[in-house]
Amino acid sequence: MDSLLLAIIVTCFAACLQGVAGFGAGLISMGVLASVWSVPKATAIMLPLGVLLNVSLIIQRRQTVELSSLKWVFIGLPLGVFFGVHLLEVVAEKTLKLLLGLALCASVVNTLINDRKHREYGSFVAFIAGTFAGMSGSAFSASGPPILIYANLQGWDRDLYRAQLSALFTTSSLLALIGLSIGGQVDVSTLSISLSLTPGVLLGSLIGTHLGSSLPQSIFRYLVLGLLIALSARFLFNSL
Repeated sequence: MDSLLLAIIVTCFAACLQGVAGFGAGLISMGVLASVWSVPKATAIMLPLGVLLNVSLIIQRRQTVELSSLKWVFIGLPLGVFFGVHLLEVVAEKTLKLLLGLALCASVVNTLINDRKHREYGSFVAFIAGTFAGMSGSAFSASGPPILIYANLQGWDRDLYRAQLSALFTTSSLLALIGLSIGGQVDVSTLSISLSLTPGVLLGSLIGTHLGSSLPQSIFRYLVLGLLIALSARFLFNSL
């Protein structure tokens, strides 16, 4: 199969999954496209699409999103980016991936043994989540796990969960895109491929949002847990 056609199919499906669950696009797209292109090139191609995807999703969920409750996460993100640039000079990448994988496992266990009532953990926890998301995002393009752990702790319902994640991922992916653009990894050649994949991403996001809105809360919960387990397994495997 032609590599561009494969990329269109994969990114459309990945966007659909993110529309349904609020996350998971990176898990699917990078898992496949890193075998088509090098990891740095695949990352440079996917980041603009990640920004576009999350902006599209937040527009669709603008009536649900509660930006004011996320302000401390937003404040922590750029600080974490600053520290994350130097993080790999101090801690090995595999060690960080191991810690993220274990933290995701702990989050899943916590969700299974505790109730899912909406709860707020305060500004300090939000700030720490944002800081760690920024650190892991700038260190090796993986801001997702700290954000997902924070979202899981909040016990948001289906629609609020997806809306809040769209807002958080829009910010984190935009920061990462700016960083890679300054570093020269995102250029005209990668942007031209990103542009070719844009229609499929937008179509997938629309389909996914529609499908996700019809999912019962109980099924949505197990879908999220399944994706978290898969993401955790990926980080643990990559730490070996």
